[in-house]
Amino acid sequence: MTRPTRLSPAEAARVLEGAKPIAVRSGASSIALVPLDGVRLDGSRRTIEVGPTEPRQLALFLSVDCDGCLDLFAAARVPSSLGLGEADRVIVVLRSAEEPEPGRLIEMLGGVDHVIAPDAWLSYGVSGPPFFSLLDPAYATVATEGVAWGAASVAEAVRAARAGTPDVEVPRLSGGDVE
Repeated sequence: MTRPTRLSPAEAARVLEGAKPIAVRSGASSIALVPLDGVRLDGSRRTIEVGPTEPRQLALFLSVDCDGCLDLFAAARVPSSLGLGEADRVIVVLRSAEEPEPGRLIEMLGGVDHVIAPDAWLSYGVSGPPFFSLLDPAYATVATEGVAWGAASVAEAVRAARAGTPDVEVPRLSGGDVE
């Protein structure tokens, strides 16, 4: 509308005839999907794509210094324990490779796919571990996310999102960076 007045009933009817509803996912996050770009523990460059041809991925934002992360490192080895299907995968996203004990991080990961990607923490609005984001290629935004209160709570949220009823613990007011 370019004029400061309301449409007449006839004008409004014409506009509504051509209108198409916009699909809205109730309970979904407003955080846009972006690739997880960083490095692996061996120093090799790693970019984990999140586009429509990629599998559904559960990004677990974890840290060695986080007591609440310990069971999630273990659960990451068994994706079904986190509510994922056979074709889905888990990605552990680390902020840094700093560790209190040499080799502990390698042991905790136990072969789980991972990336050290501090920028991903900002892009996905993660202020601290443990946190999870379900990256579903069917959507342009995170399917569900929240504080990872343990493997069982993550699995419950992931199963709900996979069933089409995502629930975001704390709705975001904007998609901006978290500091």
